[in-house]
Amino acid sequence: MGSTLAPELLQLGQGHWNAETGHLSWQIPLDDDQLLAVVPKLALALDAQLGQHQWGADRHQWQLRFEGTELLLQFESLCDSLWIQAQSPADADVAAYLAQLWKGYDCGQ
Repeated sequence: MGSTLAPELLQLGQGHWNAETGHLSWQIPLDDDQLLAVVPKLALALDAQLGQHQWGADRHQWQLRFEGTELLLQFESLCDSLWIQAQSPADADVAAYLAQLWKGYDCGQ
């Protein structure tokens, strides 16, 4: 994991780790085109593999795998929220680790 980000990822900023919910989240308004440009770059920046994408009227969800751990990457357009969470509560430490990795990036904030 390097220290520079793709320009599209700089808009995410530092993100917020919530230990209670086990979510690494960002508040950011994205339209569908912007979201579909950001998500693969976010997965790449985190050295994670992007999997199946499901979506509905106002929500997107991707399977995300990091070093064998299954995670979810979700976006809710009604609240402009993008977040990563472990699929299993037992793997919340992996999401916490990704939050620490993300803090290593200089997001210009």
